[in-house]
Amino acid sequence: MSLVGNIKSLVVGVFIVHDRAEWTLITDFHQISDNDQGVLNTGLAFLLISRVIRRSGPIYPPMFNSLSLVMTTVLESVLLDADIYLGR
Repeated sequence: MSLVGNIKSLVVGVFIVHDRAEWTLITDFHQISDNDQGVLNTGLAFLLISRVIRRSGPIYPPMFNSLSLVMTTVLESVLLDADIYLGR
């Protein structure tokens, strides 16, 4: 899944960014830490989901997708002072 996402990003990036200088890698600490966190978070999520599927069955993890959507909406409203609209 991550490989396909990277390929899609590369294709879109080629059409959007035409300057070769912007494609060089920068050895900035923030960029390295962001990449590491992305890899670790993705790996940790896949590990936890696979363990839950093994223990509880394949129906258990998808039921939390709607719960995470509700929690994201509530936290966005509380932390970022965003308005919640219904019916749009």
